[in-house]
Amino acid sequence: TPFHWDPHSWSDQYDMLVMVGDYEDCVLDIPTLGLQFLYNPSTVVAFSGQLLQHGVSSVGWNQCCFAYYMRDNIHNWIEIPHGDWMRVQNVWTWLMPAGPVGHSI
Repeated sequence: TPFHWDPHSWSDQYDMLVMVGDYEDCVLDIPTLGLQFLYNPSTVVAFSGQLLQHGVSSVGWNQCCFAYYMRDNIHNWIEIPHGDWMRVQNVWTWLMPAGPVGHSI
């Protein structure tokens, strides 16, 4: 794919990309950071496609990318609010609603 940003993805969540196919020597290029990665089948990468310009080299063979990302229109459609950053205190409260049990570390 040519260099692009994903303007509808959320900047505070990672897009996850999984490559499949029968090819070799594909390269994921993130020029915003000056990075290039070998992007062969079974490679999984996660980054903010909204914040980082990225592109993939053409290999001339069968290649496919499965992309997982979040968009506001999906949350609006199912009437679920946009999530927030995970915080240790939130996890502790959900796992131990009655407070700590036994000795603390």
